[in-house]
Amino acid sequence: MKIYFIRHGATRGNREHRYVGRTDEGILESEKERLRERGRLLPEPEGMFVSPSRRCLETARALFPEVFSQKGRVIAETDLREMDFGEFEYKNYQELNGNPAYQKFLDSGGQTGFPGGEEPDAFRRRCREAFFRCIRTAQEHQWETVGFTVHGGTIMSIMEGFAEPPGGYFEYQVRNGCGYITELAMKASDNPENAAEFPMKASDNPENAAEFPMKASDNPENAPEFPVKAGNKPDGSAGEISESQKEWFSIKLTIEEEIK
Repeated sequence: MKIYFIRHGATRGNREHRYVGRTDEGILESEKERLRERGRLLPEPEGMFVSPSRRCLETARALFPEVFSQKGRVIAETDLREMDFGEFEYKNYQELNGNPAYQKFLDSGGQTGFPGGEEPDAFRRRCREAFFRCIRTAQEHQWETVGFTVHGGTIMSIMEGFAEPPGGYFEYQVRNGCGYITELAMKASDNPENAAEFPMKASDNPENAAEFPMKASDNPENAPEFPVKAGNKPDGSAGEISESQKEWFSIKLTIEEEIK
């Protein structure tokens, strides 16, 4: 399976070097034509997975308008959303300078959590589990070429977990509108130490899933309806997973090309 990972186009907050997590802002108008040109250079994916954030939806529509216009070919996965930056949300270095919590974050090399936000390890695990669910869905649709239009942190989390050659989280930073073309290899494992653990969340089970349409009026520029999948808890996450629900897989993403 060939997979594109593309970070959303630049927003005002990106241009001002702000921590843009849960803030739901759109991409700059100047970005849309640049993304359209980029999309024309890439083979059209059979299906796409996107973060439900406005900036990702607008990017997906600009890149692949034909895919975006067809019902069932674009799926928004809530757990592909960006990290919650808590008290740092939509602030930049100048505004946070002198903040003891921010200094602690910088001193840790970005490894500590954000006050009132997400812990980095929890965020990375959330993204990887969401990626695994998306791959299962792509296999069910028999899609051979799949696009992910998501956030920088989401891409870094997934690539750190599965990319070949392996690298650290910050080694997979990409600019807005850029990303990777990869080839996915996946096989079942007998729970070896080097295998990745992917709990089968409630959203994988049709009887428990909370799947609901995002109406056209809620989408940028009157996009068509497509499903937004979420877990079984009010915040869209999944509940506790029993050992009997867990499956073990070894996943590798071989980088074929950088999208620059």
